[in-house]
Amino acid sequence: MVTNQHPLGGIPLTPQEAADLVNRPGPAGVYQCFLGQDKDATPAERQLAAEVLASNPAIRQMAQDNRRFLGRAVRYAVGEAGIRQILDIGTGFPTNDNGHQVARKVAPDVTTVYVDNDKRVTAHGRAFLDDEKSTHFLYADVRIPGELQYTTRVQRLLDFDQPIALMLVAVLHFVEKQDEPYNIVDSLVGALAPGSLVVISHALDDESLRPGARTYQRATSRAVLRTATEVGAFFKGLDVVDPGLVAPNDWRPEQADLVAPLDRVPVLCGIGRKP
Repeated sequence: MVTNQHPLGGIPLTPQEAADLVNRPGPAGVYQCFLGQDKDATPAERQLAAEVLASNPAIRQMAQDNRRFLGRAVRYAVGEAGIRQILDIGTGFPTNDNGHQVARKVAPDVTTVYVDNDKRVTAHGRAFLDDEKSTHFLYADVRIPGELQYTTRVQRLLDFDQPIALMLVAVLHFVEKQDEPYNIVDSLVGALAPGSLVVISHALDDESLRPGARTYQRATSRAVLRTATEVGAFFKGLDVVDPGLVAPNDWRPEQADLVAPLDRVPVLCGIGRKP
């Protein structure tokens, strides 16, 4: 039963979602705070972000490094790999240099589908895109079997007989063990055509991140840190693109990235190609 409407876009909220909107921080809003773009975040999200940053101020740089990696990954996928379709799951709020904008600077004929399980994000995304014809924003939860994959919504927008760049950037560390994250990734990859790319970044199980991860216990999605071996298992059956699984700043850094501090952060990222 729907009893509330989100003020942006009229997307219906269940009573629990309406309560969560006020009382429980969402990862997308917290991430925006890390990026210094908190205008769409709730007070609860700003508070959680402040506590996480107090436990480790470098997490702000980690978010920025991750964002730069996403841009380089899109340029690689569209430029070097020649892919013209992007499926970005767990995209978060629209911000600067979004994936579709980066892609279009390389090739104007790219189709991008964003998916997020936060209805606020979906509403903001749709408002941001407005009259875009080849970029779309869908609401779905990758943790719920069948909600995203093989839906007519996605299949109507993307051609699964052609390569797709599947973006799972800073999202899998919000998928808990009981939600079977490896089965989710296997299922998503299984739907892709040969030559598709899978882009992943994931926070590592590092002492410097554990206090902040515990803070997410009161968020709508809890943070799950994994070892490098566990992150590497997401690439099972894929050909990992050089330079392999590395810190964000080490994945094909561009000249513009070199102005940023090159401190290593406890995040692993990489791109796998489906044979």
